[in-house]
Amino acid sequence: MERFYRRRNFSRPLQTTPLLISNTVYRRCAVLAGGHFYFDFQKPITFWRWGGQDIRIFGSGVMNGNGQRWYNEFAGFIDTDKFQDSNNKYYRPILFVTDNATRLSVEGIAQLNSPCWTNFFVRTKDVLFDNVYIKCLLDQRICKWDSLSGASQVLPPFNQALPKNTDGFDSLNVDGLSVTNARVDIGDGSFSPKPNTTNNFVQKLWCNNTHGVSMGSIGQDRGVLDMIEYAYIENVILLSGEYYFKIDAAGCASFSSKFNVTNINFENISGTSSGKQGKVVADLTCSPNAVCLDVHLKNINLSSPAGDLPVIICDGIQGDIGVECQYSSTSSTTKRTTGLASG
Repeated sequence: MERFYRRRNFSRPLQTTPLLISNTVYRRCAVLAGGHFYFDFQKPITFWRWGGQDIRIFGSGVMNGNGQRWYNEFAGFIDTDKFQDSNNKYYRPILFVTDNATRLSVEGIAQLNSPCWTNFFVRTKDVLFDNVYIKCLLDQRICKWDSLSGASQVLPPFNQALPKNTDGFDSLNVDGLSVTNARVDIGDGSFSPKPNTTNNFVQKLWCNNTHGVSMGSIGQDRGVLDMIEYAYIENVILLSGEYYFKIDAAGCASFSSKFNVTNINFENISGTSSGKQGKVVADLTCSPNAVCLDVHLKNINLSSPAGDLPVIICDGIQGDIGVECQYSSTSSTTKRTTGLASG
């Protein structure tokens, strides 16, 4: 698989900065002005960030983001174009962030209820998450922050909103990202590297209630070159998800994307879709102005509760994809056939 991924050996030197977490670390219900770190890309903020070299965070404790207040306040807004607009005035609180970190590992920790993305790695090299559990769920309590007294108060539950935009693993300008033996139960992408992330390795990832593995979002900013390359992903289990895998590039009806997709292999994938797309179990669609080349499917065994033979859609893919597929505009099939749908 070296054509697609070059994995480094992750070893710790004798001098390592350790942090043992055996209890619960809470993010307070609000972050005071000046008490956070801000990043330009999609406007995330965090109350702590990790940088430096040779850092090990381990234990059996919990990082709790107290995200229910955010879910409630922004219910309905996160799903709109206004939230995605870079000019909106709201920031995205992130539970755990690395910035300019090299050789950082997190092992055995649980991460609960991040307000937005759970992990965000920026300008980082060789990061490893192993045996980590990430979950965002309805919290039966709600926090209220008193800016005068500096105290937080727990209030009774009221029409709690579901978590949204709570990705498990996001990255920007990262070389070497490994996730192994992880469980993710959230309301968005389980593993979703973003622009300029290379050498991705995922092994034994369990996903529930997620958008699946998503390469993106990429190609959003005009004149900016984005890329994700060298990714090896195996043994992923997806339950109640939107997609098993997708390449998430910005779309526009007026201006076709020129984002290129090359050297993609899907092998040994089996399962059942929800049937929401009828007999369609996979949709591989390339923009007219883009290049989608060397996309191959092998040993794909997907079915739909809609019955009959499952259908794979292929539009704009160059060359033989290895299985029979169908153009979205016709009922004819061809043996040429970029997401595998579970929803």
